[in-house]
Amino acid sequence: MPHRLTMSESVFPPTGEAAAGAHVSSLDQYRELYDRSINDPEGFWTEHAQRLHWFEPWHTLREWDYHKAEIGWVLGGKLNA
Repeated sequence: MPHRLTMSESVFPPTGEAAAGAHVSSLDQYRELYDRSINDPEGFWTEHAQRLHWFEPWHTLREWDYHKAEIGWVLGGKLNA
């Protein structure tokens, strides 16, 4: 039977170089970002979208209709992508 990794065995800490260049420097910071994304999605995603260069700004950050299975983000915005 093949060996299965336990949760403690499957954790691979980043190298010092990778950790130094990370945008999220700790589990606490990750949890703060996650909590904000849940509790203030408009503010969180607006802040992060503004970090990009937009050729045309968006007029609606997010819009959805679950009955039609339609979900849109940064509507009207235009990136070079």
